[in-house]
Amino acid sequence: MTPDTDTSSEFITGNYLRFSDTFCNIREFQNSSGGYALLYSAHKEGRMFILKGLKPAYQNNPVYITLLRKEYEIAYPLDHPSLYKAIAFENIEKTGPCIVLEFIDGLSLRDMLLQNRITTNIAVKLIRELIDVTTYLHRHQVIHRDIKPENIIVTHQGNHLKLIDFGLANNDSYKPGPGGVGSKHYAAPELLEKGRSSPQSDIYSIGIIIKELAHNAKLPKTYNRVARKATAPSVEKRHISTEHLKKELERKPYFSIVFTICLAFLILVSSGYFISISPKQQPESKNIQDIYYNCYLKIDSLLKNAEITPGIDISRPFYDFQKDSVTLIRKFSETIENEYGTYRTSLEYKKSLRWARQCLQKWLDDSRRQYASSLKAAVIKHFDSKANPLSWTVIRQQYIDRFGSIARQNTEFIERHTLSLIYG
Repeated sequence: MTPDTDTSSEFITGNYLRFSDTFCNIREFQNSSGGYALLYSAHKEGRMFILKGLKPAYQNNPVYITLLRKEYEIAYPLDHPSLYKAIAFENIEKTGPCIVLEFIDGLSLRDMLLQNRITTNIAVKLIRELIDVTTYLHRHQVIHRDIKPENIIVTHQGNHLKLIDFGLANNDSYKPGPGGVGSKHYAAPELLEKGRSSPQSDIYSIGIIIKELAHNAKLPKTYNRVARKATAPSVEKRHISTEHLKKELERKPYFSIVFTICLAFLILVSSGYFISISPKQQPESKNIQDIYYNCYLKIDSLLKNAEITPGIDISRPFYDFQKDSVTLIRKFSETIENEYGTYRTSLEYKKSLRWARQCLQKWLDDSRRQYASSLKAAVIKHFDSKANPLSWTVIRQQYIDRFGSIARQNTEFIERHTLSLIYG
């Protein structure tokens, strides 16, 4: 390569390329039949912009100029990847007062729906981005109040969402006007009827759009379920925030069921359930109902042998009777375990455990009552009505204190020992 070889890049023209520093090529871009605004496309310094001005009939009306200025003041401070950017507010000869907006190369969501260009992945992506950008607006105390497919642009590059048109938006700096506002079908009932707005008003509009996307892209039923809550007629029944709406969409609806099934499977494997149902391990003649009945007879026999007699010996501490119940517990447990063997996962096994627990608790309660009755009889025998009233009062109080202690011991014992031995 020779030293004088020129390798620089440039436009191959005879003259320098020049860009206008004022708006030029201003052309009508969109003129809707309703509303007061008119959109123009324009170029400046090599860039394309959108100018949002007023229709000729409203250009000299201070009310509509104020509304246009309000839209600019709400939109200008906002900065989010899914929002259109308001750049300046200018008075241009051809358009009059107007908002200078960035140009977005894309299609409206309405056109995408009509052309059946929404796939499942695109629908999920758009819903997520719509919720995120609305969350951003609400954190900045802005309620859009006109979320609908016509005000959502989907970019050609990447299918990104852009939320536009803050003509009906409101924030804390502006007092809402009288009467209803919004677009029919997408606006919440309270917004259409009374002009009252809240974050739930935007959530309602998002819910309608989720329904349309779910139908068009065949999304899972979760989306329709969440959309039904978002579009509830009553504000109180909707999601409390867009964050809550997003969490419900991301929640795995069948996770708890799957988790329960997996956990049950692990428990069955660890307890040898699959071994217990193997024909090689169990005689074919053994019936679970027979086991249950045999278990019932044996426990009933144990109870009869441990029956409390009226002449209970109060010289024994009541704790001795509690120790007797521990022996009874072990007998119950051994009987049930031996009878059921590897059938311990059956429903009948659990029924036998519950019945044994009830029998044991009744036995211990009977012991306490009989012990207390014998104690009372002993007091009456040794202290008749002729005894010193003061002595009788003292002995009676001792009996009450002891009886109360017995009751407490009984309750604590059942909690500490009976339940743990039966189920542990």
